[in-house]
Amino acid sequence: MTDYRDGVQWHAVVWPEDQALYFGVNLEGLTYDGWPIARLLRREAESPQLPELARLIRDPDEVILRMTRDAWQAAIRPPIEEWHICWRSLIDLDEDVWRVIVEECLGCLGGTARAASRGRQAVTLKNSRERREMPTSPHLHFWVKILDEARTARRLEGAIREASLTLLPLYSWVTARSAP
Repeated sequence: MTDYRDGVQWHAVVWPEDQALYFGVNLEGLTYDGWPIARLLRREAESPQLPELARLIRDPDEVILRMTRDAWQAAIRPPIEEWHICWRSLIDLDEDVWRVIVEECLGCLGGTARAASRGRQAVTLKNSRERREMPTSPHLHFWVKILDEARTARRLEGAIREASLTLLPLYSWVTARSAP
């Protein structure tokens, strides 16, 4: 579920591995208005802000930073082995770790400093195990796990409200850091 905005989005997902509901902030590696994720990553490579912001977030141990690599086959994103870049709690994020993550994500992009594009990387298709070079782009998520007991509409509404309050500084940061 997403708010389907171009650029920074609010979203919710049921993660298949643990069947838990997560609410979060999402920035896909798509063109939108001149590749906002490229702007964010390049700015972070030059002058990292996220590790400091992470220390100011309410309950940083409950916020998950998830970075993934999408491979593209026309408009389809086939599952790839190299999909996962990072899954870690914000409380565990320091500047050195963040720099490594940013550099790997920048490697998913192509183009120039002025005009980003999808990159090209060798990836392994999960279903066939075939290794091939494909267009790639990074995908940023910040998630808060919403507890399973929040299943009634009222409890779910409260859990989403609490998660959005926790994530609002990150939403604002991603919006500002990725702006033209």
